[in-house]
Amino acid sequence: MTQVSSQQQNFDIQGMSCASCVARIEKVVKKLPGVAEASVNLATETAMIQFNPALVSTEGIAKAISKAGYEASLQIANAEKTFESDGKLKQERLNLFLAILLTIPLIVPMIFDVMLPGWLQLALATPLQFYFGARFYLSAWKSVRAFSGNMDLLVAIGTTAAYGLSLYNLLVHNHHHELYFESSAVIITLVLFGKYLESRAKYQTTSAIRSLQKLRPEIAHVKRGDSYIDLPSHKVKLKDWVLIKPGETIPVDGIILEGETSVDESLITGESLPVLKGTGDAV
Repeated sequence: MTQVSSQQQNFDIQGMSCASCVARIEKVVKKLPGVAEASVNLATETAMIQFNPALVSTEGIAKAISKAGYEASLQIANAEKTFESDGKLKQERLNLFLAILLTIPLIVPMIFDVMLPGWLQLALATPLQFYFGARFYLSAWKSVRAFSGNMDLLVAIGTTAAYGLSLYNLLVHNHHHELYFESSAVIITLVLFGKYLESRAKYQTTSAIRSLQKLRPEIAHVKRGDSYIDLPSHKVKLKDWVLIKPGETIPVDGIILEGETSVDESLITGESLPVLKGTGDAV
């Protein structure tokens, strides 16, 4: 594949939970015809893919990722993504709070050796199992469809077994002392708590990364023929000539071909004073 025919596109990826997810997506994408490179970042939930648009489209790439059990879409603006992540974190916090409220009545009586009526346990455990636990069933189904396994699949199997056995004992044998509704409820609530902590840590990490990305200019003055045109900085190609005007931030790494200037490298090196740069110097 030549550089002229290649195109680079960033995707937002949803549904990743570990490094194996990253490896799986990269493996699936690299199998597509025309894909030269695929790099997936778990922290930012993004994928950078270089491909030949004549052989594969962005829709085809997104479809292949979807078949692997994840959701992919063309990358959106940072401000919109931050707002979306903030809303997702608030929703997870609310779900965790409600799940805890439903779980407490199931486990507190056990401390005092008191058993709640079976039908009350069923009423408390059912929304936990099928509403707050729906995300595990959905993820488990995608995992099975992709002929792979993940943690959500184990959670779905384990909690369903405990809930199903309890429901069977309650309806068929009318046993109120051999119920395990609290087991499935506690597992789901604890995993939701772990998911919330993970999402919060990821949100804080990605916020810091995006804050650094905002320091990079979005536009680069690239030479085309005898004039310079403005292009998105991520579309600058190898051996392109880029014009840096006085006072501007350098959008890409490169070597100075003409002129000299003082560059503030404090963000990289910690040097507070501007560094003099001239022809042949790397910036």
